[in-house]
Amino acid sequence: MGIYPVSLFKIVMIQYIFRIRNMHQSIKAIESNYAQLWSISYDIGEDIPHFSTLEKHYCRLFKDTDYLHEF
Repeated sequence: MGIYPVSLFKIVMIQYIFRIRNMHQSIKAIESNYAQLWSISYDIGEDIPHFSTLEKHYCRLFKDTDYLHEF
């Protein structure tokens, strides 16, 4: 299952704001909080990508960049 880059960035922002240390914990938090689920553009009952998928895309998009640091 793919993920939109904007949703990935929003998940990373949720991680940063709530000081969550890894993707697995982020997904657990998002699954239990409807406001966070809505903020990453997913509907209630819609499957969120597996945390390993998110980690792979995170590394591909943000590794060796300063995007998040600059933000």
